Amino acid sequence: MLSSIRIGIEELKDSYATFIAPVDIPYLDKKVLTSMMNSEFEEDSILGIPVYNGRRGHPVLLLRRGYSLLTEDLPTGMKSLIQRYPRLVKEIHVDSNLPVDFDTPEDYVRIAE
Repeated sequence: MLSSIRIGIEELKDSYATFIAPVDIPYLDKKVLTSMMNSEFEEDSILGIPVYNGRRGHPVLLLRRGYSLLTEDLPTGMKSLIQRYPRLVKEIHVDSNLPVDFDTPEDYVRIAE
């Protein structure tokens, strides 16, 4: 997934920020995205993570000033970045449910009902 993120960031290098989410979480709450975009980030923050009822979730919002960190060796992708630079992370508490993760066709059927 990190290689895909790097390619995407290269295409979006002039953007202020970009949302990053796993492909198996296709439905994101517009209120969460809006809340994250409207959050004020400290000068040293580069990454916003939504917190749903005390649990971190997706998507993450990576600010342009953090794009260069994606060139580092990140063995577990974005998780490595978050663990390596916890002081650069802004938690954004949101009033929504954790997004649903689709891993199997059965998950899709369950959610679609």
